[in-house]
Amino acid sequence: MQAETKIWDAAKAESILVRANAVLPESLQIEQESFLPGWNLVLRLRPAELDRALSKVGWHFFFLPPEIQASGMARERDRALHKAFARLVAKPEAEKLNVLEITKITTKKYAGLHLASVHAHLRHIQDSPFLFKAAVRTRELAIRLAA
Repeated sequence: MQAETKIWDAAKAESILVRANAVLPESLQIEQESFLPGWNLVLRLRPAELDRALSKVGWHFFFLPPEIQASGMARERDRALHKAFARLVAKPEAEKLNVLEITKITTKKYAGLHLASVHAHLRHIQDSPFLFKAAVRTRELAIRLAA
């Protein structure tokens, strides 16, 4: 349980979650840690820094409003956070893209239960400046690489 607590505590506003199978530039070294099944937490890199690094290698870091949000409730704080993050990454909007930028995490205790709320902006990393045409190509490339 201690390792799980550590990863939840590492996530905060401006944290970046990257889909585990996201196609990224080979020259870009991003330190990541497994966060949820299919998602990694980027360590020691803020969104603006990642954007600059991607621009240097000719890749694009899209920002898509509006902000999305998910909540979770449980007797334990870590379980409530896990539920909130799992619901966030399962949202249909998040399933189409490969990055989430966490904007706000709140936890409250009410009547013996912990309520966690996670807010995020949708982001996407790809080599093409045309988001939706290239998103299909990026997904196909990821499938080919995984096979």
